[in-house]
Amino acid sequence: MKRWSQYIGGKVERGSKQGEVFNPYKGTVCATYPVSNSEDIEHALVAANQAFEVTRNLPAYIRSNALIRLRDTLIGRKEEFVEVIVEEAAKPVKDARIEVERAINVLTLSSEEAKRMTGDVLPLDQMPGNERRIGITQRFPVGPVLAICPYNFPLNLGLHKVGPAIACGNPVIWKPSLLTPGAACLFGELVSEVGLPNGALQVLTASDELTQKMACDDRIKQLSFTGSARIGWMLKSVVGNKRATLELGGNAAVIVCEDADVKNTASR
Repeated sequence: MKRWSQYIGGKVERGSKQGEVFNPYKGTVCATYPVSNSEDIEHALVAANQAFEVTRNLPAYIRSNALIRLRDTLIGRKEEFVEVIVEEAAKPVKDARIEVERAINVLTLSSEEAKRMTGDVLPLDQMPGNERRIGITQRFPVGPVLAICPYNFPLNLGLHKVGPAIACGNPVIWKPSLLTPGAACLFGELVSEVGLPNGALQVLTASDELTQKMACDDRIKQLSFTGSARIGWMLKSVVGNKRATLELGGNAAVIVCEDADVKNTASR
């Protein structure tokens, strides 16, 4: 049975109190994770803000190369991630492998976009008095990002948030679902191998209550949430005027007709 760790401020944190992860197919405990406490949250917030003083000034090639190294490390441990996703999310091996491949692609795309953070030059001569005037825009990292992820794609949906955040120069705190925390915790172990500043990527296995408290903290500048509409809109309502990016609920209804061959369809 695996015993996962948090990754806070560049260090592996085992914690004293442990939660249990159940295999949804077998109903048995397949792993444990450390239950975050208030000290862990504070440590992570301090580390993220300290890291931001470094990440905001990192050249594009360093951010891009760090993401490439993360990708290559993930490729080298691909089957390990597949096993974790199968065990915790009860996915077929084929689907788990597809998820890992998608996650690898996300890191590739993020590394490429790290070099494309361009601004714009806008003509302002639409009215008299503005002749030969232009407006110049430039993009800046916003600050520490809190990435809250669901259980169903524990690696890929997390990296959809982590990859772009690192590409932009933002530290990110990854809060996975406690139903499937293993992929995020395992990915946290990779961070020490790629040369990112301590606090640039952290993984916290926090309760909903502590996660909401963290989301409301002024030191978090961007909330990225994937999950239910109910929780997403609730979080947006309590985090004040900070940026919030929400991906809420699916709209993939299935109608089973009376003449359907359910057994054949299920097997396919």
